[in-house]
Amino acid sequence: MRLSPMNVLILGVSSFLLIGFTFISLVIFTPLKEYIPGYTDSKFRSSALYAAMKADSLQEELAIKSQYINNLMRVLKDDIPMDSANFETPVKDVAQDVDLSVSQKDLDLRKKVEEEDKYAVLFNTDNAAGSEFSYFFPPVRGIVTQSFDPSIGHLGVDVVAKLNETIKAALGGTVIVSTWTIDGGNEIHIQHDNNVLTVYKHNSVLLRKVGAIVKAGDSVAIIGNSGETSSGPHLHFELWKEGKPI
Repeated sequence: MRLSPMNVLILGVSSFLLIGFTFISLVIFTPLKEYIPGYTDSKFRSSALYAAMKADSLQEELAIKSQYINNLMRVLKDDIPMDSANFETPVKDVAQDVDLSVSQKDLDLRKKVEEEDKYAVLFNTDNAAGSEFSYFFPPVRGIVTQSFDPSIGHLGVDVVAKLNETIKAALGGTVIVSTWTIDGGNEIHIQHDNNVLTVYKHNSVLLRKVGAIVKAGDSVAIIGNSGETSSGPHLHFELWKEGKPI
């Protein structure tokens, strides 16, 4: 091998680059990098982060347990702090000569309530549907324009109420008819216990289908004017007991 300044320079540079490349490859692709001072592995950082979160959770849980134990110890020792409300404050102002007579406003209010309930459709059923029922839930609140009169074929009561008023179930039961008829329009029938049946006719919308289970007071329809025998928005309500209208 012929030595010359140029050959020596080329050989030295090549050797330096080869050694440097080998060292860098070992550091990057082998676990030797973990032994370099100041280097942290990604797994180590993840483990450290998880440990910190776990320690924070344990510290919070420890604080809760400590508070619980402290409260339990205070209860066992009957060392319960008084509430902020003071119930032993004596009453200073005592009313004297109170007028207990009925005021005019009270009389007006009572009269107003009596007028509102004047046309409430409540049926006493002690002698009709059975003594197990005291009162039916009012299907709708309004004015009774035609009463029950079997002599003219009117087997129910007609109640006029507000437009789009909701019709309620008089008793809990099962819907056995929910359809449209020529005379009654949109009508719904509900079967109740003890062979009691209620009928609601001339509705604009029916809210329950056949087979639906309803409770007393549940909405079953919207008041309307459907059917050929209806002359205006109202509810035709019928009550049947053992196959007979009552």
